[in-house]
Amino acid sequence: MFDRIDAWVTWLSWKNSAATVKAYRYEAVRLFLFCDGELVDRDRLFAHLIALPASVRYRAACALRSFFIFAERNDLAKLIALPKRDGRKPGRTLQPDQLLAVLTCCDTSTIVGRRDLALQALMVDSGLRAAEICRLQIEQVDLGNRLLWVVVKGGQTGFGSFGVETANYLSAWLSVRSSATPFVFTAVYHDRGLTSDGLRSIFHKIGLAAGLPHYSPHDLRRTFATIASLLGCPPRVLQVAGRWERLSMVERYTAAIRAQQIAPYLPVSGIMSGRIGGPGLPLGS
Repeated sequence: MFDRIDAWVTWLSWKNSAATVKAYRYEAVRLFLFCDGELVDRDRLFAHLIALPASVRYRAACALRSFFIFAERNDLAKLIALPKRDGRKPGRTLQPDQLLAVLTCCDTSTIVGRRDLALQALMVDSGLRAAEICRLQIEQVDLGNRLLWVVVKGGQTGFGSFGVETANYLSAWLSVRSSATPFVFTAVYHDRGLTSDGLRSIFHKIGLAAGLPHYSPHDLRRTFATIASLLGCPPRVLQVAGRWERLSMVERYTAAIRAQQIAPYLPVSGIMSGRIGGPGLPLGS
């Protein structure tokens, strides 16, 4: 069966990012290890999916449906229903003061501090995902025009932009970066690019220093969407800049911001301030 997985992985690679291919292969291998050499049937498939943590069931379902369709096992593919995702708890988004805290805690008198400031600034300005920032290469960044391009989900090319301040931070990092690798962001003491695990470790250390112990790379993608929205960015512009396929993805991230726009019209504030219904009520009345 593993030869079928390898063939499927090759097929996936034609139209998906390396991160997606790696994750999907992991899910297929995990199923067959769960079955311990036994033939995958309805009961074993369901037992495996139920045993998975809720946080990965959607990814596993997508991966396994794709594999069974490729392997011409439509009988199993049809059994896999994609779990609903609408009820998920919104991910963590940094408030402006929290974003300032993680940026300013970087000591730019050190090489590590210059890298970490440039890394965070570029991610929050462009909305890059963790896998995208790790594989970003120097030839994909145009400092003069403050543009970059990456291979996004689906294997397509996507473009991003960043501001003057971020360009300055990035230039300061590149001036001290000594690695011979083609990647923009590297391990300071080793001649290699960052890995996803290494990136998470960097963010964990920054988060502890800034008082945010659960700080993670994807927090900055959400923060990119919400703060740009607060600053008045039109949703369609935000969708293109963040390389989202559908506007609904942007709206999911910015839902809390839109809810806060009702603040000037809230009933209690209106009555207490006297803007409606006559004089406001004194506290304690």
